[in-house]
Amino acid sequence: MMQNMNKTTLVLFFIFTINISFSQNLTPKDILLKSKQECEKVKSASFDAEVYFKFFNNKDTTHLTGRLNLVKLDTNQSGVLGRMLKVFDKKEWTFFQFINHKVFCNSETKITIDTIYFKQAFEGNIHHELFNVSFMKQEPFGFLSEAGNKYNFVDTAGSFYKIHVKLNDEDDLDNRNSIFCIDKRNLLPTVFTNTVRMKTQNQYQFRNITITNLSINDDSATYYLNHFNEKKFDTINYEERYVMPKLLDSSMLAPDWKFQVYGTKDSVSLSQFKGKYVLMDYWYVACYPCQKAVPALIKLQEKYKDKLIVLGMNPFDNDDKLKEFISKNKINYKIIKCNNQLARSVYKVSAYPTMYILDKEGKIIKAEHGFDTGEKGADNFVNKISELIKN
Repeated sequence: MMQNMNKTTLVLFFIFTINISFSQNLTPKDILLKSKQECEKVKSASFDAEVYFKFFNNKDTTHLTGRLNLVKLDTNQSGVLGRMLKVFDKKEWTFFQFINHKVFCNSETKITIDTIYFKQAFEGNIHHELFNVSFMKQEPFGFLSEAGNKYNFVDTAGSFYKIHVKLNDEDDLDNRNSIFCIDKRNLLPTVFTNTVRMKTQNQYQFRNITITNLSINDDSATYYLNHFNEKKFDTINYEERYVMPKLLDSSMLAPDWKFQVYGTKDSVSLSQFKGKYVLMDYWYVACYPCQKAVPALIKLQEKYKDKLIVLGMNPFDNDDKLKEFISKNKINYKIIKCNNQLARSVYKVSAYPTMYILDKEGKIIKAEHGFDTGEKGADNFVNKISELIKN
């Protein structure tokens, strides 16, 4: 027995020696590159996952946890199949994702099958974080091709390589930091943390993904997913594929409304602005392209204050969020506290920002989703609106 123990001790010593040599010979970036290579070899995985996610302007952090069973759909890792557990409306829901559908199964054994186009963008973002964990998709390793990033060991003494990456600043983003915990046994990441600050708003976004009880490239995930259809359910509801609604047609009279102007006790109606051009910007504080549009809207209101009324139509944010944002950005146009029914049902807003430009009679000249966040996006937008209202 003593001889067997000596052999075991020798093997453990040998493994320990290899790990010391490995960390001494490779840089932090080398280890991340090798980790990425190991991630690419993973074809299926079953594990417990926990995600914390705080969006830029939110004070609260969303927390999701569950057992996931994931199988890569193709060699390009363009998607995964899997499940997770979440609590929604005080009920436990099991979430499944298939190639063409998502499935919600609640604690009452009723399921709803929907398309993978999430109706709630933020909910989609959180699911994205869970299903696109680093060893199933290599998105967290995307920075490895960037020049100028700084890589440092935080800790190498235990069972993990803890590596800090200080990423380069971008136009609107700084304090970009990532932490990886790489398991020395298989070089797979078990913890990934990322923080970033939006400079213009001084707001931070944070996410943390922790993976435990991991099994890879065995039958556990495949077995679970293959046997899902054997389950029997009381009710199955199929929802139609989500189609983005078409914006209101040009030349039609814009539907009238009456709402309170933020910061005042006054209410205004759209019809009272007849005689001037009107730009309605449907937006909310946390929307990045909405934020990028603000300087252009400020410039337009200042430049054409005698002939153009800019209205920031906000269906979501409370007074505290609006007060901070308006003050920080020195907004010079009216912010209208509209409701979501007007935005979605009447003006067919399904993406933010959405902008409507009206002529002096209140008819729609132009309607479009989005805002070009590129270097010349604001100037191009100002020029485009200037052309529309030049008469």
